[in-house]
Amino acid sequence: MVRTQRGESVLARAVRIFEAFTPEESALTVSEISRRTGLHVATASRLVAELVSYGFLTRVDGREHLLPYGTMAFNAFGPRNDLVAADAHRVAELSAG
Repeated sequence: MVRTQRGESVLARAVRIFEAFTPEESALTVSEISRRTGLHVATASRLVAELVSYGFLTRVDGREHLLPYGTMAFNAFGPRNDLVAADAHRVAELSAG
């Protein structure tokens, strides 16, 4: 994907970050997000940090994890309760080591 065009809104950039995730790949590093979106790594890092602070993403072991709230807001691919249970379990497993 082409680097950010001049005048692209912050919201458009955030949506590009959400679109980088897939049901099969719900955990990505900032570098992977940068490559998939075409955003400069510093821009991706700054936006990811904000998305983490608002609860759309969570950070575990250096990887950003798409949370159910973000999934539902930007590209739902399953019932919310199933996503909450699956993601809560996955984050708990990752946190346990």
